Amino acid sequence: MNGWTIGLLLTMGMVLPVVLRLHKTIIHQIALTILLVFVFVHKTNYYVSDRIRDTIIGALVAIIVHIIIVPPNYVKEARRTLTQFGIDLGQLFEKVAYWVNNNCTFVEGENLIDDTTNLLQELHQVEKELRKAEKSLRLNPFGRNKKQQLKQNEQFLFQLKHGYTYISSVLTTFNDWSKTNSLPTVDGQKWAVQLQVLGEYITEQANKNVENYSIKKSSLDVLDLSSIPLQIRIPPELESQRYQLSLYNDTLKLIDKLKAK
Repeated sequence: MNGWTIGLLLTMGMVLPVVLRLHKTIIHQIALTILLVFVFVHKTNYYVSDRIRDTIIGALVAIIVHIIIVPPNYVKEARRTLTQFGIDLGQLFEKVAYWVNNNCTFVEGENLIDDTTNLLQELHQVEKELRKAEKSLRLNPFGRNKKQQLKQNEQFLFQLKHGYTYISSVLTTFNDWSKTNSLPTVDGQKWAVQLQVLGEYITEQANKNVENYSIKKSSLDVLDLSSIPLQIRIPPELESQRYQLSLYNDTLKLIDKLKAK
């Protein structure tokens, strides 16, 4: 009977954590606890109560250490992934600039589309790391400065998202434009300069993010594009129609994508 009881309890103790998707270490601890209880319960009448007491004390000590003494902090890792995303985004701008300046070749355009897809996955990873960092600071009574850094990182990511959306859109536009063989060389060169300047600026700000952290600077320089000159000008007679043309182009691209499905 004791053997069957031990086997049943061990099975339940191992299956339940798996169903609840708990860490495998918990499975080992449950199995070990069941065996120890059955071994020592016959030698001392107080083992069960002692075991429960020690477990409660250990859990309380672990909570105190985890929250007060050595609280978890994932802000540094979140900032690292954010910085890398900013650098990669800036490099994508520069790659697109080089591509536009060299007549938008088809093969290179396909490679750039793959790069934007990979960068989107990187963006999702950054968002995941920021959420993880936010959760780690919820019960941290000494994380006020870290919370401020996290807030600034989230603001920087918000701006980088706009950059990603922009470069993804213009990449598609240039790809479609080049297929018509109507992209003037002069215009391509001007757009290449514009994209190059934007890419260098984004990369510079991402690198500053690293420098600020290394010198323990809590503030973060956010993107300020007001100082970057606009390289492209449209004819004055089209200025009043630029919003309508933008909407027309975006709608046309959407319809084309839906047709492709």
